[in-house]
Amino acid sequence: YNLMANRVLLLLILASRSEPDIYSQILAETAGHFLRNLKSQLPHSRMLAISALNTLLEGSPHKASVEDSQQSLDHPEECNILSTGTLLNDIIQEEGFMNDTLNSLSHVHIISDSDGSSKASYGASSFQSGSDKAITYFYFDFSASWPCTPSWISLVGGGTFYSSFAKIFKRLIQQCGMPVMSSLQTALEEFLSSKERSRQCVAAEAMAGMLHSDVSGDLESGSDWLMLQLQKVVLAPSVESVPEWASCIRYAVTGKERSGTRAPVLRQKVLDCLCTAVPQSVATSVLAKRYSFLSVALIEISPHKMSPAEEQYHVTILNELLDNMSHSSAQVREAIGVAMCVACSNVRLAGARSPGVLTEQTGNEYWYKRLTDGATELSVSIQNNSQSKQLELASDSSTANGLDNKEEADAKRMETIFHFMIASLKSGRSSVLLDVIIALFYPVLSLQVKHQIKICHCSQSQLLNCLNGGLCRALFLKQLLWLSFLQSMIPTGEPDQRCYHISGPLHTGTHSFFLAQRNHKFGKQSRSYLWITKLRSGSMLLVFLQA
Repeated sequence: YNLMANRVLLLLILASRSEPDIYSQILAETAGHFLRNLKSQLPHSRMLAISALNTLLEGSPHKASVEDSQQSLDHPEECNILSTGTLLNDIIQEEGFMNDTLNSLSHVHIISDSDGSSKASYGASSFQSGSDKAITYFYFDFSASWPCTPSWISLVGGGTFYSSFAKIFKRLIQQCGMPVMSSLQTALEEFLSSKERSRQCVAAEAMAGMLHSDVSGDLESGSDWLMLQLQKVVLAPSVESVPEWASCIRYAVTGKERSGTRAPVLRQKVLDCLCTAVPQSVATSVLAKRYSFLSVALIEISPHKMSPAEEQYHVTILNELLDNMSHSSAQVREAIGVAMCVACSNVRLAGARSPGVLTEQTGNEYWYKRLTDGATELSVSIQNNSQSKQLELASDSSTANGLDNKEEADAKRMETIFHFMIASLKSGRSSVLLDVIIALFYPVLSLQVKHQIKICHCSQSQLLNCLNGGLCRALFLKQLLWLSFLQSMIPTGEPDQRCYHISGPLHTGTHSFFLAQRNHKFGKQSRSYLWITKLRSGSMLLVFLQA
């Protein structure tokens, strides 16, 4: 009955929007009522309060400035009608209110084993009946989905970041100004240092709302505090809450308006923070986390609307990624491959919009040359070292160790290139990077070194799936690849790289490849892979060859 009464109250005030005088009088009291319900002990009341506040505060006609919010607090008697911002500020200024609110919202993130990790339950499925859920989540169906860009980066998936929670803090700051910022700073000190993941989750949501609020006024001190806390998050050794903090960063830099092309005020400072190099002594998990954060930040930047500063960020990041492709940690190499995919595709799309803008800074796609030329050379070098290793290095152990280290570094670089290819195919931008993928395809799959068996197995499983879902669709729909171009990228006719051609129809819905193997035996390691496309009267025949 309490839940139904609150929902009726919300419906009544929404129905009174056509009466501005009445609506302005009851909006403040109703919003204050639901604001207090955020710290309710009843889960369903908290969830309805979240929905109600996002609905009531969504139409704020202005952003509260520091001067306006401070003046309303110092001289409330000058207002004949109590404004919504003033009443909400009075509630927020109550001792312990913000801390209790954050603590109550953190309980929503405690998900039992039976609930699973589904974000649709919002952590309350074990507390609510079916009728309560129907009442509580009525308005969630009308909320705009976030993020607007595809969520394909698996390194930061599986989190419990709720954008509706972040939106509450953003709307409160826009409505009330600096008093909310100050209260959140005081309350978040405890939550940011907590080791409990539920508290880290709600801290990430509050930080996301603060970073994306764009409230007017002198917020230099507030933004400095936010950047300091963000830097602490990047350098923190804990990795349990990485998905939530990645979503926080993604929410903070995502574009404004329906098109998502207007950059938030603090986007540049967030990118500055992420581009700051971490100390050499940090753990590899911290470095991988930083590259993951860079990936989710760059993917929210609209390539067609990139500012000169954002273009320079891409150049700086690409230089760092290309220099670290041979990192000793497999986790870091995978994160570098994903970040390279996002950065390279953004640069390619931005170059398509305005050719020549990035040419002066990048040297006519220098990253493409460094990737493709180096990959072919590394592939040949690794194969040659593998064949002559025992003959040439048996008598000199010191030389063997030196060559082993170089070969290991080359293999790690090739593994990073492999992760770049996988990310490019999964990202939905395979058509943009199609020439890069084709140039890298043969060098990656032609490795025959013993310690690269694991990579070859990954190639057989992940790469086939990605090709079937990503690249084949791009080739079939857009017909971007011609046989002459592909043949120039695949060396044929050499004794150790003989080709056996098989042709057949392209089947959709299954693996679109026909495999052939010479001297096949169960358990024998695959050696090299080739693929060829043919365009005949508008239809494509895709052949995947194995020698």
